[in-house]
Amino acid sequence: MYKKTAIRQYFTELLKAGVLSVSSRVYSGRINPKNDESYPYLTVFTKDEDIVDLFTSHTSRELSLHIGIVVKNNDIGNLDFYEVVESIMYDVESVMGKVITVQAKEPNDNFALFEDIVMVGSTTDHDNSSSSDIGSAMITYKISYDYELPILPLVLEDFDWEGSIEHIQIINEGIPIND
Repeated sequence: MYKKTAIRQYFTELLKAGVLSVSSRVYSGRINPKNDESYPYLTVFTKDEDIVDLFTSHTSRELSLHIGIVVKNNDIGNLDFYEVVESIMYDVESVMGKVITVQAKEPNDNFALFEDIVMVGSTTDHDNSSSSDIGSAMITYKISYDYELPILPLVLEDFDWEGSIEHIQIINEGIPIND
C-alpha cells in the first residue's frame, strides 16, 4: 500500500473513533455522491505531496491532509448555524491535537508512519441556494514523513576494479592526432 494511502486511512480511523458528534460517519478519499441523508459527516483526503529532500534510500516528503466537515440545516435548537459547524471543528481539532508526533523509532528508520503533523489553517463556507442549508468547513494539516524507496540500490561490495580496467577494450580508436 502506498504510504499516502496508509496515512489517510490512519487518520480516518482515528477520527471515526474520536469524533462522536458525527457518529462514525467519516469517509476517506473521494466519495461517490451520498444517497443517504445522514449529516453531519467528515471527509478525509490527501491532495498535494511535495518531496522536500531526496536520499539514496528514501525521500522526505510533506503531505497536505484535508478534513472536510459537512453539516445540513440547523437541527440543534436555536444555535447559530456556524456554531454547529465550529463545534464539530473543535471536536476534530481535539482529536488531532492528541496525535503524538514524536515516535519511538530507530535512527534512520524510514518506516515510521509519519514524523510530524502541524495544522496549517481552516476555512468555513455555507450554501443556502437550495431548500437546504449546507454548511462546511475544511481543516488542513501538513504531515511530514519519510518514504522508503521501493527500489534498493545495488551495493558493489566485491567489485574487481583492477580486473575491470585490465579487460577494457577500446573499439573506437578515434581520430589520430596530427603532428
